[in-house]
Amino acid sequence: MRRFARGGRSLWATPGFREAGIVLGLLALGLLIRLPHLSQPLTAISSFRQTETAYPALIYHEQGINLLNPQLPVLGRPWQVPFEFPLFQAMAAIVMNLGVAADLALRASGLICFMATAFALWGLVRHLSTRTAALIALLVFLLSPFNIWWSRASMIEYMATAFSVAYVWAGMIWIDKRQKRFAALAIVLGALAMVVKVTSAVFWMVPLLLYWSRGPRPPLRVWLRERLNISLVLFVIPLIACVLWTHHADDIKASSPATSWLTSEALVVWNFGTIAQRVSVHAWYDIIHPFDTLVTGLPLWAFVVLCGIAWLREKRAVWIGILLAGALPVLVFFNLYVAQEYYLAAVTPAVAAVLGYSLDGVIRYWRPAPLRVATVAAILASLGSTLIAQRDFLAPIYTNRVADPENVLPQAREIDAGTNAQDLIVFDGLTWSPAVPYYARRRGIMLDPVIVTGRLLNALPGQGYTYLYTAPQDVRFSSIALGVLERWEWFGEVSQHLFRLGSTYASVDSAGIAGTTTAFQPAAGSVSLIPAPKVMS
Repeated sequence: MRRFARGGRSLWATPGFREAGIVLGLLALGLLIRLPHLSQPLTAISSFRQTETAYPALIYHEQGINLLNPQLPVLGRPWQVPFEFPLFQAMAAIVMNLGVAADLALRASGLICFMATAFALWGLVRHLSTRTAALIALLVFLLSPFNIWWSRASMIEYMATAFSVAYVWAGMIWIDKRQKRFAALAIVLGALAMVVKVTSAVFWMVPLLLYWSRGPRPPLRVWLRERLNISLVLFVIPLIACVLWTHHADDIKASSPATSWLTSEALVVWNFGTIAQRVSVHAWYDIIHPFDTLVTGLPLWAFVVLCGIAWLREKRAVWIGILLAGALPVLVFFNLYVAQEYYLAAVTPAVAAVLGYSLDGVIRYWRPAPLRVATVAAILASLGSTLIAQRDFLAPIYTNRVADPENVLPQAREIDAGTNAQDLIVFDGLTWSPAVPYYARRRGIMLDPVIVTGRLLNALPGQGYTYLYTAPQDVRFSSIALGVLERWEWFGEVSQHLFRLGSTYASVDSAGIAGTTTAFQPAAGSVSLIPAPKVMS
């Protein structure tokens, strides 16, 4: 930062304060455009993933935070389905403890993490390049339609990106200055990034590995020895933390037949995909289409050209590393990006960084000032036109209408009206989405076809389940629902999709219609519980 100039030069006119003011202004703008209707339910898009994060956070709020044993009570006892280290859930629970409603606390936590990512991205690009490049990268990241939508979600994605980008920034400062506090900070941030979401964080090690501090590059032997030292300092502990957490989570999931299919080993194909997918035009379209229209707002060819500019500019190695930090997650975990659009959040910081760096190069290429101004205006116009083009996609944020395409809230209300908080429910037809149980505030077991066996069904009566919920679908009773009914002597219809289960008539007599499973056996696909209404006395 320059010192104050004599002759009355104002504080604001100094470059450092002007830059800080612009950065704070952009961050404030990015925050404000995301605030409307922040308390909307988590139902508009990917309610599955949002409530998978929300339910453990709610339980932390109600029962206390236990980071090693997060509860997701939708696949039976021991009520745990751990994936990521539940730091985001703990953060949201702390916000709830302040008196904030659950959905608002979860969305606000996601937004805080997004803004932290934005600041870390600005700092990283500022460290590697110029003020202009950093400001453009920040602007692109804040105004990406994809980021505007997903930054308000109850998801861990932007906590992972915040830790990952800050890890690289701190690591590069340590490489430059060799001050131990930056090494310690980088190690902590890297470990947190790896345990929160390894599928994105691990690839941010690449730019760190390729980074060289300012000055000429030394002979190859010296360079390789330095890379080894950096790896030992910055990579080992984060990788060990990831392995330990993954092993712990897999042990919990492997302990129950209802969750054993979700261990890392069982999900290899789901995570990595297949060769057939990688040569499929349709699979690539599923990734490129949202990337092309929502993430960058640029035609794919224009983005490729800008990536080429980044490739050819100075400090080539580290920018190739950032390009790889954005590309490798897609190439390695291909199926995840085909199946789940929100996974693209992991690549948005790298995309914004590359665009900022490349567009800065374009601006600097033009010597005459008018051409530079015209280039800046074209960049701003492009960002604005992207937002206008995606107005239909973003419109639900700015209306008070609750989007619930999967009818989560009506199903939750039906369950809440017909059961008590302590009742355990068998869910059929919901796969294992926690959305309905989360909003009903109920525990139970989801009977996904992947996990249903005779042994599992036989064990249900002894585990205290007293209700069956059959999600609305083309048929009322699936073969799975019939398999559940057969395990109890009596059942009763509480509401259209909710049934009381019991071993005696007294246990189901509160239902409007009750019967024995042997006397009244509905056929698969039946639209009513029994052939004709009967009242048991």
